[in-house]
Amino acid sequence: MLTIFTLLGITVDAVLCGGFFPDLSNLTPNINVKPTLPALPNLNIFTRDCSKDYKDEFRRNLYVFSTNLYKRVAGVKENHFVLSQYSVWRELSAFAENTEGEAQKELLEVLHLPEESCVREKYYNAAKNLERNGEDVTLARKRVFASTRNQDSSWIDFAKRYELFDFAFIQGKNTEDALREVTKAVDASWLKAEHVKDKKGLLVDKMDFTGQWYYGFNESETKEEPFYDDSGKEIGRVNMMKINTKVKIAYLPVLNSKIIELPIGNDKRYRLVLLVPIGRTTVSDVIRLLPHTIIIDIFDNLMESAIALPVAIPRFEIKTEIDELRDLLKGLGIDKVWDDKSIDGVYQRSTLRLVEAGPRAVPAASPLPGLGIGQALRTGLAAAVGADFVANRPFMFGLVDEDTRTCLLTGAYSKPSLI
Repeated sequence: MLTIFTLLGITVDAVLCGGFFPDLSNLTPNINVKPTLPALPNLNIFTRDCSKDYKDEFRRNLYVFSTNLYKRVAGVKENHFVLSQYSVWRELSAFAENTEGEAQKELLEVLHLPEESCVREKYYNAAKNLERNGEDVTLARKRVFASTRNQDSSWIDFAKRYELFDFAFIQGKNTEDALREVTKAVDASWLKAEHVKDKKGLLVDKMDFTGQWYYGFNESETKEEPFYDDSGKEIGRVNMMKINTKVKIAYLPVLNSKIIELPIGNDKRYRLVLLVPIGRTTVSDVIRLLPHTIIIDIFDNLMESAIALPVAIPRFEIKTEIDELRDLLKGLGIDKVWDDKSIDGVYQRSTLRLVEAGPRAVPAASPLPGLGIGQALRTGLAAAVGADFVANRPFMFGLVDEDTRTCLLTGAYSKPSLI
């Protein structure tokens, strides 16, 4: 799948919570072990009300799938990537509507979809309504299932109605023609002949997100500064963007990490959430311990600072190609559908670019002096949060829809570069 965003100045071509904390540096994710999936309730013993709002249930179930896939991708991409699990979930959900037996059971369990079709449609409606455009935010996505086999027209219409994917029929095409047709359908110029050669079915996705920070960073304050690894060793240089403003920050003791929320869009309908580990805790430690409720935990703990605080994050760009996505999904328990629907490739290419632009300028200000014992009183935040937020070491991030608190994309940054 190709996922591309352009944010605010952010361009995204396609999670992320003092005192003593144990050294977890030897803990690494074991991506070869299938996650334990909570058993689905036996929904056949009662009838669920299909007129109800299932938005909250949808996002909580999506969190489980998203966290499981995030850990898998982090393991093969060395904690430096951008990913849209939300997009993967939407595509695969379509196949839950056109399979049966073990293939459908796997999809329902791994994607955490309910058994009742009417409730699943509530989920699809909730997902469809997350991508809202405006003058400050433009979201354009293309998702395509390309196959040499013609498909049931009613199923394809269903997938299009809920914007799960579009269909491209490539029967009888040679490799060159098939590549040209798929590239045109998705505008995926990065695809190569090996991606389509001898393939019967492909899932490819492109997402363009264009938006602006609610408060832009002051470009004159951007400076080249060192970036460190988790042990404090300098591993590169970045252009550090800076702003001084009141912000929402949280500290999650179980992850020994602090988190910041930065709004995007004139109505703040999207939030960029960044998580930076503290002390000897590493990004790998956090990913290993990452709960499915991470987004809920973050928003439950965010508090606005009583005074303006210095914030510094790198101007950066990440490009991620995941050719092994089908294998990673098999590791989660999705296996039968690949043969059932003759899907040979599931590809995602994502690019995230963060720069300073935003319509509202916040005047530059000097960093706060040392606050000592009284810093918690001065900032209105827990002492562990400190009096600033500086992302000059590996961190995690997520772009979150404010209304449903659904992650549209997530990732991690650990390989600095100057852009």
